[in-house]
Amino acid sequence: MAEDDAARCRALADHLRDPEATSPPEGMDPAALRLYRALVLGNLANLLGDVFPALAGTLGERPFREWVARFLARHRCATPYFHRLGGEFAHFLAAQADAGEAPTWLAELADFEWQKWQLEFAAGEAGGPLPEADRLLEHSWRLGPLARLCRYRHPVHELPGGGAPPTGPSPRAVSLLVFRDREARVRCFELNPGAALLLEALAATGKPARELLAPLAEALHLAPAAAERAAAELLCRLAQWGVAEPRTPFV
Repeated sequence: MAEDDAARCRALADHLRDPEATSPPEGMDPAALRLYRALVLGNLANLLGDVFPALAGTLGERPFREWVARFLARHRCATPYFHRLGGEFAHFLAAQADAGEAPTWLAELADFEWQKWQLEFAAGEAGGPLPEADRLLEHSWRLGPLARLCRYRHPVHELPGGGAPPTGPSPRAVSLLVFRDREARVRCFELNPGAALLLEALAATGKPARELLAPLAEALHLAPAAAERAAAELLCRLAQWGVAEPRTPFV
C-alpha cells in the first residue's frame, strides 16, 4: 500500500511539474489538479521574482512565468532548500543559453542578480585596515569574501526592470565588481579594462601591485605614471569600501 501511495505522489508531482507531458494519477478531479498546478507555479514564480526582480521586470509577467514553468518542468534541483532555488534557476538559464534555447543576456542578468542576492545574505562584514595612500602599490591585494568580479557580454547592470527590446540589450562587454560595502549595502561598480586586468593579475600572482603595472600599462598603451595613478585610485577606493584586503599585514 505504501508503495502505491508513493507511486501516486510521484505521478502527481510529475504532472504538476509538466501537465502537458505527464498524466495525473487516476481518479483525481481535473479542477483540483488545475488549482494545485496554479498554486505550485504561482508560489515558485513569486519566490523567484523576489530573487530576480530586474529579470522579472525586464521580461514582463507572462514571459517570466513561462521561463519559471520551463524550469519547473525540465530542471531537477540538487538542493532541498528554498533559499538556494535562485542559484538553481540561474544555472538552468545558463544551460539554456549554452544550448541556444535562451538569449545570453537573460542568463547573464540572472547570474548578476543571483550574485547580489548571495552577497545580501552572506555572513561577515566588509572592513579591514586602510594603508597609507602613498604605499598602496607596495602591497599585494586580493578581493575579500564579500566581493565578486564578474564579466558579461551585455551591460546587465543597466537593466533595472523597465522592459527590454525583443532582442534584448545591445551587446557590450562589461567587467563588474559586485560587493557589499562597510555600510552593508550591496553595490555594483563597472571596471574599465585596465582595472579588471589588474584585479585578475593580483589574484593570480600574489605580487605587489607596482610589479604588475609595467606590462599592464604597455598592453593598454598607457603612460606608466597614468597607470600608477589609476591603480592607486582603484585600490584606495576598494580599501575604503572594505572589499579589498592586503595579503600581508601593513607595516
